[in-house]
Amino acid sequence: MLHRIIYAIVGLLVVAALAWALWPSPLAVEAAEIGKRSLEISVDEEGVSRIRNVYTMPAPTSGTLLRPAIAVGEPVIANETVFASIEPLSSALLDERARQTAEAARESA
Repeated sequence: MLHRIIYAIVGLLVVAALAWALWPSPLAVEAAEIGKRSLEISVDEEGVSRIRNVYTMPAPTSGTLLRPAIAVGEPVIANETVFASIEPLSSALLDERARQTAEAARESA
């Protein structure tokens, strides 16, 4: 019986020593007093832009270009003389692209 008590005490001491050795130690930290101030950050560097996605944005103008109403040699008056005029085409059924373009124009308006 005495041997069991001694073995139990030695076992508890070994477990306690392992627990103490493997217990995480506190980390050293630096402390400072915090005050209220404004924060100003500026970045003064040269950069390079890289285009990842290139999109072509066409500006289609559909219609019929009429012949100029002026003749060669006639005088041209700024903001009054009309060189060209375009008659619009009659409206047609909307295909998918034209429908999406019309909806986007409506949403942006």
